[in-house]
Formats: sequence, C-alpha cells, structure tokens
Amino acid sequence: NDNANDTETVIVTLLDEGNFYRPDDPREATVTITNTLNSCATAVTFTDPDLEAFFLDPDTYVNQRVLGINDIPLTRDDLVVNNQVCAERVVDVYTIDLQGGYGIGELFSLGGLENFVNLEILNIEEAFLSGDIDLTQYPSLVEFNADLNRITSVTASSTANAQLRRISVYGQGQTFSVLTAVNLNGVMPALE
Repeated sequence: NDNANDTETVIVTLLDEGNFYRPDDPREATVTITNTLNSCATAVTFTDPDLEAFFLDPDTYVNQRVLGINDIPLTRDDLVVNNQVCAERVVDVYTIDLQGGYGIGELFSLGGLENFVNLEILNIEEAFLSGDIDLTQYPSLVEFNADLNRITSVTASSTANAQLRRISVYGQGQTFSVLTAVNLNGVMPALE
C-alpha cells in the first residue's frame, strides 16, 4: 500500500501443525491490518506559530538543533507526521537549540514544550523571548540557557526540577535590567 495510513483487509489461511488447510476448509479468517507507523494520535499544540514552524522546518534537523539521547541528531520524520509534531514522538527529544530564535519575529512563548518530558537541555539564547519563564514544566531539565533575551522572571523548584544543574540568564533587555526575579523554590543541590 502506498499510503501509510491505509487500512487493508486480507484473508489468511490458518495453519495446523505447519500444514495448510485445504482451500475448501472453512478455517480461513479475515484480518484487518491498519498501518499506524506514520500516524499521529495527538499533535503538540504550540502557542507560538514560530516555535511550531521551527519543528516543522527540515533545516532545523539538518542543522542538528533537535537532538535525542546521547546527542544523536533527530530527523524531521522522527517527530513530524502529516505536518504535525506528534506528542507521542517528542519523548525522544533531549536537546533543543533555539539560539537566535526562529522566523521573522520574536518568540513570545515556549507553550507546547511541556510535552517534551525528557528535555534535558534547552538553549534559547538570543531568541528574543520576553516575559516569565516557568521551568517547573520541564521535569527532566538539566541545563537552561536564556542569555540575551528580555525575560522578566525565571521560576524553578527543587521538587519539579531536581536534576537542574545550570540556569544562565545573563543580559536581559537592552539595558540588562529587565530580569527582576529568579525564583528557586526549595533547596536545589544539583544547581551549580
């Protein structure tokens, strides 16, 4: 079948001790086979169209900006089906490099990345992101780099971010005075 999402019905002949039954024997069964290899049960909903476009763009993967475990480069086909980023496939993402942003405008939201439950490294340096960042949505996060943006606050907690070792938020805003708070709730012994 050419279409990976097609359903096909076939008739199979049952075996008895390695021998085929006779063609006139009623021991045949109808089986429906559905190819789900290239299906997407749930698409990730991004609140920023530029962030979604980043994951749909083949150049993102050519430039190795999305990596799997052990820094293995992922391909567009690893995450995208029918032009949608699949929630069930983003568990394979461990590193996202959004340095320099994406698209013609600034990133205004990281909404949707909370689906990337194994995300360990998030680099949004110079991504033109503004507003508040809540790292508690990323329980596997080890390293967060948000230098040279316009972020006003960053929040992390010892319960949600037990593995977090590094937060870098140098130079927020043109006058470097936009960042007003880094909220670290609880004792975070892994933080350098």
